[in-house]
Amino acid sequence: MRAQRIDITEDDYHADKLPDWCTGPSLSNSMAKILLDKSPAHAYAAHPKLGGAGRVLPASTLATFDAGKLAHKLLLGRGAEVVVIDGEDWRSKEAREARDEAREAGKIPTLRGAYDTAVTAADIVRGKLAHMGIDLDGHSEVQLAWQENPSDPIWCRGMLDHLRIGDGRATIFDLKTTRDAKPMSASHSIVRYGYDTQRAAYSRAVESLLGIGCRAIDFVFIFAETVPPFAVTAGRLDDVLVARGEERWNQAIDLWARCLRADHWPEYANTLVQFEAPPWMSGDIEIGFEEE
Repeated sequence: MRAQRIDITEDDYHADKLPDWCTGPSLSNSMAKILLDKSPAHAYAAHPKLGGAGRVLPASTLATFDAGKLAHKLLLGRGAEVVVIDGEDWRSKEAREARDEAREAGKIPTLRGAYDTAVTAADIVRGKLAHMGIDLDGHSEVQLAWQENPSDPIWCRGMLDHLRIGDGRATIFDLKTTRDAKPMSASHSIVRYGYDTQRAAYSRAVESLLGIGCRAIDFVFIFAETVPPFAVTAGRLDDVLVARGEERWNQAIDLWARCLRADHWPEYANTLVQFEAPPWMSGDIEIGFEEE
């Protein structure tokens, strides 16, 4: 088995509770980013089947995640149940308790005003996408598990926002909510958050699932602003970013396989290092004194 579509709860997906035929801790794009940008030790600590520490997210980040999940739900038509809470803000004890209870149940909490704004935004974004010739009429939140590294197989997992299949071709749409969808800002986000690696991973998953070549797969990123005028920028990666993503995904696969095989998860360094001056420091440091 090379690739298989799965259908489990979002909580089980993030907990890596995949079907029994998917053995061992699986590699995801988010785990690959930790593996490459931090260290194998950090990836081990974060993985639910290894260190199991996961991430402790601040309240502001949780609120951002809630808003993103709500936008995905309204635009893609799939996702957790939405719980609309009456109130102008989260300052009241009752509102906070209702919010925390919804999160604990795997639901999306939102205030009434924020929900109404999100519905308006979704309608506007959907219209702008249609004007670009983009209709999200395929399958949303497609969960895939697939194998990589044939000589030393590992399992990988991914959740595609939207997948459209037809005529021997496939298009993957990935929705990113943001406060700044300016093309240059989107490019920075792609590098900063490893979306180029995500493109490589998900494209490989669909290749394995459908048995088609990479040339038959299109990948479109959609950056949608969450504030008026709800601007939208959609596009594809250039050749440099495509190559970078594929190289990083291959590096992550190889490193993950080696760490699993050896059961060794190194940190940054195991010997003394020499700390070097950053590139922006050049020339001598001058300390001036006034002449007497």
